[in-house]
Amino acid sequence: MATSSTASRIGTIAVTAPGRDSGIYQTSPGLLRRRALGPWAEGIAQYMAIRVGDAARGRAAFRSLSRLLTSLPPEELLVPPGPRAQLYRLARSIAETERAMPGPTPGGMPWRAVDGRRGKAIARMRGALEEDDAELLELRHARELSVEEIACVVERPVDEV
Repeated sequence: MATSSTASRIGTIAVTAPGRDSGIYQTSPGLLRRRALGPWAEGIAQYMAIRVGDAARGRAAFRSLSRLLTSLPPEELLVPPGPRAQLYRLARSIAETERAMPGPTPGGMPWRAVDGRRGKAIARMRGALEEDDAELLELRHARELSVEEIACVVERPVDEV
């Protein structure tokens, strides 16, 4: 009898201890948020920097997004059209707040530097686009969001996107 009782306790301990000892049991919402942000983190960080107009301030805005995600209920990321759209929507809101705050003169974004004929053509195209059009093009082609996701991000009806 002692053997089965001991085996039962050992089996229970073996099943529950790793989750509790590692902290995953208590931090699984945080883990889920980090995993949700993970595949899109670089794109979201670049998007925020472009929205703010400065790489350093964009990184600061991205850190704000990361902090916000630790306090956000995980269910909020699952609202349709899905987590990617919700993350970009939050990123856009934080970037707009950062852009409105006084700060240093934008220092630019090194990855958008242009040179040569092709670079000059890209710079002309960027200069000719309205800010809203540039954002829509970026979300669709650079970030590969669907029309429904873009509508969520920019908070407009699908038929206006």
